[in-house]
Amino acid sequence: MFLLFDIGGTHIRLSKAADINSLSDPLIIDTPKDFQEFEARLKYFIEKNFDQPIQKIVGGIAGVLNEDGSKLVNSPNLPDWIGKPLKEVFKNVTGCEDITIENDANLCALGEATEGAGEGFNIVAYITMGTGIGGSRIVNGKIDKNSLGFEPGHQILKISDDRKTETFEQLAGGNALFKKYGQHVHEIEDLEVLDQIYFYTACGIHNTILHWSPDAVVLGGSIGEDMDLAKLKSYLEEVMFIFKKIPPIKSARLGKSNGVIGAFHLLKFG
Repeated sequence: MFLLFDIGGTHIRLSKAADINSLSDPLIIDTPKDFQEFEARLKYFIEKNFDQPIQKIVGGIAGVLNEDGSKLVNSPNLPDWIGKPLKEVFKNVTGCEDITIENDANLCALGEATEGAGEGFNIVAYITMGTGIGGSRIVNGKIDKNSLGFEPGHQILKISDDRKTETFEQLAGGNALFKKYGQHVHEIEDLEVLDQIYFYTACGIHNTILHWSPDAVVLGGSIGEDMDLAKLKSYLEEVMFIFKKIPPIKSARLGKSNGVIGAFHLLKFG
């Protein structure tokens, strides 16, 4: 038996696999802001769904992990989880010692690159736009090698004369937009505001293309998947001048299960 998970800033998806050929539909719950509450919910899920020992656990979480992937060192949308013994909690609750934890965007990207919208492309840049903005680079079906991780959502897009900066996430992420306008993105009707969101998104993708040189860009998350790709491409063509050809921009195809599917792929193929 295997446990797969995807912990985002808003929702958690928990799934089990009886073997490496079958994956159950994930249980979706709200992400508790309090870390201890997560431990209680995890214990309840294990008790209700597993009647055999768990051999391996693979999953992702929104934020930057320490070197051994045992705890978060930074997570704008899960501040109470920072520094908490995440891997130790999984071990104590499940009894399993074989645990792999990745950044959640890495696993969402892996799922989309291998079984979703990026299938068939060698180099896939994945950008997820939801509560926050994250992303990853997948090369030949593997999470690309990195030293510190991938954080395209924290690239600086705006610099004022007094050297104050604003990131992609601060300009187009769900939490930031709600704080600024008091509305979720799908509720915003002001065309000028929407125009700015598309423009900043195009700039973020533009920079990612320059840095990662992908064969395709896959846009996921609750905000990204709802974007008008033709409109977004027009803004991208407006700002892109160094490359004559823009790679295909695609909407994520696996929906809210892409992180768990990516975890399952990592479980099977490493």
